[in-house]
Amino acid sequence: MSVILIADDDQDVLDCLQMVLGESHEIIGVTNGEEAVAQAKARPFDLIVLDLMMPLLSGGEVVRQLRAEGVRAPIMIASAADDLHRRAMELDVAAHITKPYDFADFERKIVQILARSTL
Repeated sequence: MSVILIADDDQDVLDCLQMVLGESHEIIGVTNGEEAVAQAKARPFDLIVLDLMMPLLSGGEVVRQLRAEGVRAPIMIASAADDLHRRAMELDVAAHITKPYDFADFERKIVQILARSTL
């Protein structure tokens, strides 16, 4: 079972993702960027999903900090921002997804990323 870290400051979103993905993946949910960094450094994850707009550290700051500290797990960023594609390219992440989530699309992207990372 893959282990996925999801960071989103909206607890309702985390709860929904836990319900949708929890049967086939172990989900660790956190509500801010500092928690995301601490969790990602504490144990290996198969995938990290980050909301770009979070308190304490933004998703972009989390990506930069994790990469600087040698964390190599694939990362997917999420945002409602119009410039999401550009931000994803700048941060060199595995994927991006627009909020609000289409949960079927979200799960499809996760499956694709996990399949690529096991090759």
